[in-house]
Amino acid sequence: MSFTRWLSHRLGLSLRPTKARPARRTFRPRLEYLEDRCVPSTLHVARADDSLTEGGTLRWAVARAQSGDTIDFIGDAGRNGVTLTQGELILTQQNLTIEAATGQPPVTISGDNLSRIFEVAGGASVTLSDLAITGGNGVANPTDNPQYGAGGGVLVDGGASLNVTDCSFTGNTAPFGGAIDLFEGTLTVSNSTLSGNSAFDGGAIYNFYGNATLSDSTLSGNAAVDSGGFNADPAGFGGGLDNEGNVAVQISGTTFSGNSAFNDGGAIFNGGFGTNGLLGKVTLDNGTDLSDNSAFSGGGVANFGMTLTVNDSTVDHNSANTGGGLYNGGTLTVSASRLSSNSATQYGGGVFNSRILTISDSTLTDNTAGGPAGTFGGGGAVANFFGMLTVNGSTLSGNSAGFSGGGIFNFLGTAIVAATSLSDSTGYVGGGIMNYLGTLTVSDGCTLTGNAAFVGGGVYNYFGTTTISDSVLSHNSASSTTNAGGGLYNFGGTATVEDSSQIIDNSAPGGALGADVLNHGTLYQDLSSIIGILDGNPAVPI
Repeated sequence: MSFTRWLSHRLGLSLRPTKARPARRTFRPRLEYLEDRCVPSTLHVARADDSLTEGGTLRWAVARAQSGDTIDFIGDAGRNGVTLTQGELILTQQNLTIEAATGQPPVTISGDNLSRIFEVAGGASVTLSDLAITGGNGVANPTDNPQYGAGGGVLVDGGASLNVTDCSFTGNTAPFGGAIDLFEGTLTVSNSTLSGNSAFDGGAIYNFYGNATLSDSTLSGNAAVDSGGFNADPAGFGGGLDNEGNVAVQISGTTFSGNSAFNDGGAIFNGGFGTNGLLGKVTLDNGTDLSDNSAFSGGGVANFGMTLTVNDSTVDHNSANTGGGLYNGGTLTVSASRLSSNSATQYGGGVFNSRILTISDSTLTDNTAGGPAGTFGGGGAVANFFGMLTVNGSTLSGNSAGFSGGGIFNFLGTAIVAATSLSDSTGYVGGGIMNYLGTLTVSDGCTLTGNAAFVGGGVYNYFGTTTISDSVLSHNSASSTTNAGGGLYNFGGTATVEDSSQIIDNSAPGGALGADVLNHGTLYQDLSSIIGILDGNPAVPI
C-alpha cells in the first residue's frame, strides 16, 4: 500500500479513481489545395500608344486584366487619350470596368477609322464609364465572320453584357450599328450621348434579338444610310436605333433628335415579324422625346411586327412620306403623350396605322399630311388604313390634310373615337374625320367643333358606316356652294345619329345644301338626338 493510500485510509478519505491518459495523437503536416482566387485590382494606362508588349498601354492592360479588375487612365493617356493602331480590343473578363480616373474628364479612345474599338465576347460583362469612343470602324472584321461589319464602336456578342454610363460615342461607322451592335446580348446605356454615328442599319445602335435599356441619354444626328447594294442589304433603317427580332427594349427619359433614315424609322425602327405573329416589345416612357427626326416612313418611329408602347413621351417636328411622327404596322399604344407639328407628305402626319393602334389621354396638335388643300394626302393627326384604331380621352386640334381627314382619315378600317375633342382641323373632304369605306363610331361625349372642309366640315362618310352617339358636332363649316354638309356629309353610306347627339350650328355658304347635315345615303336618327338643317334624303326614325 502506498503512503498516500495509507494516509487516506487513516484519515477516512476516499480517492477518486484515476483515468488512464489517452495516447497523444500524431500531427502530420500536409498541403491542402484551395480554389483559385484573385483580388480585384486597378491597372493604370499611362501611355497613349498601342503597344502590346510595353507596359502602361491600354492593349497591355486589357491583355493582363482579370475578372473584377478596373482599368483607368493617367498621365499622357489620361490627358490625350488613346488611339488604336493594331485593331480592336477583345474583352473576355467578367465585371471588368474601363473608366477615366476618379475626378478626371472623359478619356478619348479612337479607332482612327481603321477598326472597331471594343468587342465584348460571349459570357463577358463590361462597364464603360467616362469615355469618349470615336473613330470606330466596324468594317475591319473578316468577311466570313457572321457578324461582319457589326458595331463601329463596340460589338456585344451573344451572352455578353455591356453597361455604358457617362460616355459619348461620336463619329463611329459600320454597316450595322455605327456606335454599338448588340448581338443577342444585354446593353444598358445611361447618362450618355451617341451622336454623328452612321450605319446602313442602326445609325447609332443595332439590336439583334437583344435586351436593351436606355435612360437619360441623347441620340442625335445619327444616320441610317443607303447601302448602295452592300451585301444585298436594302438598308437605311433606324437612324438612331434599329431593333430586329424578339427584343426587349426599355427607353426612359431619353432624347432622339435630328436622326435620319434612308428608309424607315428616323429615330427608331422595329422589325419583329415572326412565323407565329408579333415579336419583340419596345417601351418609351418617362419623358422620352423624339424631335426633328426624318425618314421615308415613320419619321420618329417605324414599328413593324412589334408591340410598341409610347407613354408620357413627346413626338414633335418629325417628318416622313408616311407617318410623320409614328408609323405602326404592329401593335401600338400611345398614352399620356403629345404628338405635335409632325408632317407627312402623304398620309398620317402624326400617326399612320395599318394594324392595331390605341391612343388615350394624349394630345395631337398641328400635325399635317399632304400638300395644299384640295391636292393629296390624308389624316393630319391619324391615318388608319385597314387597321383597328381606338382614340379615347384625347385632344386633336389644329391638324390639317391636303385632301382627306384633317383630324382622322379612316380608310377601309375600323375607328372608335370616344370622349375626345376634335377641333380646328382642316381638310378638303372631312375637316374633322373622313371615313372612306370603313366603320366609324364617335361616342361617349365627343365634341367636333371649329373644323372646316370643302365638303363635310365635321365628318365626311363616303360609302362607309358611321355612328354618332352621345356626341356633339357644332360650329364646323363647309365651303362648297352646292353640296356642303357643314357638320356631316353622308355620301352613299349609312349614318346613325343617336343617344342625345346634336348636329347643330354648323355652317355652309348661302344656297348650299346641308348646313348641318347633307344626306346622300341612309341616315338613321333616334328621338333623343337633334339635327339642325338637314338636306338630301330624310332621316329614318329609330
